[in-house]
Amino acid sequence: MSPAGKKEKPKYRCWAESSFSFFDAEEPGYGTVDLVRSFNVGKGLATFRGLCKFAIVVVSIIALAVDLYEDPFNYFYMAYLTRWTLCNCLAYLFASLILTAIPSAGFLLKFVWTWASLATVHGIMISLLYWFLDWVPEYGVQFHNVMTHGGVAFLCYVNAFVLDRTPIRLKHIAVNWFWAVCYLIWSIIHNTVIMHNPHFDDDDDAIYDVLKWRTDTGSAVILACVVVFVAVPLFQTMVWAISLPGRVYLEILP
Repeated sequence: MSPAGKKEKPKYRCWAESSFSFFDAEEPGYGTVDLVRSFNVGKGLATFRGLCKFAIVVVSIIALAVDLYEDPFNYFYMAYLTRWTLCNCLAYLFASLILTAIPSAGFLLKFVWTWASLATVHGIMISLLYWFLDWVPEYGVQFHNVMTHGGVAFLCYVNAFVLDRTPIRLKHIAVNWFWAVCYLIWSIIHNTVIMHNPHFDDDDDAIYDVLKWRTDTGSAVILACVVVFVAVPLFQTMVWAISLPGRVYLEILP
């Protein structure tokens, strides 16, 4: 304890995170996070941040609508991880907009807080996986393609760290792991049981050619392990680090 009777600031911030609860505003040794200012709770849609959030939601919905329109196999639309991530991004952006419009500090705030981590971590991770592993020049570069593979994710970063000051928790990695594992389970079921992909490819069943559980199990397992145990923790830590400089406190401890 310091002479003033306050807890000394932990030497390593990352280790201190282990003592911070999932949603508690208290950060022992650092201060109390101002959740109202962090998420612009109840500030109103007529404010600058409120209008910016509204514009981001509109642009994101347009991107989803165009992407859905351009897909010739709408019934297969939600089979892809990109679309799972896009829907999570839209859910986060819309909930954040509502949180700014109304004074709420209950479930909605917790949802926005958690889904900010999900949208930013999965958004950048899926975008990089797509452009480096799945995209081929024949696909071209189109508005809906760019927006669904990076554009909307970028808007989530603007919403979370420029318009808001989201205090990302390292413990929020649990949500990202949950969604990653859920999709991997779905991809296994699809590739080994359903075995149907209306989009033309060389074997006409795997959702992604890099995740062929039935015909190339070893490579699929390796990639899945890299994503779950390397990529998710890496990007969770990156997003957490991005959130640190912008955190706002009711009281900052010396």
